[in-house]
Amino acid sequence: MRPERIEHRKGKGLVIVHRCTACGAARANRVADDPAQGDEVDALTAVMAGLPPWPRPRRFR
Repeated sequence: MRPERIEHRKGKGLVIVHRCTACGAARANRVADDPAQGDEVDALTAVMAGLPPWPRPRRFR
């Protein structure tokens, strides 16, 4: 399974859609939104863009 895209679905939030490299079947997995141990959305979008997830880009406020 390869990650193909990130979507926002009503009632589920962000999901990562994976596609099987052998048969082409697609499957969606929810992104963890738990503040104590959640997935990092910035790292996920970097991976989807083909960039390394670390080091993270600096944020300016």
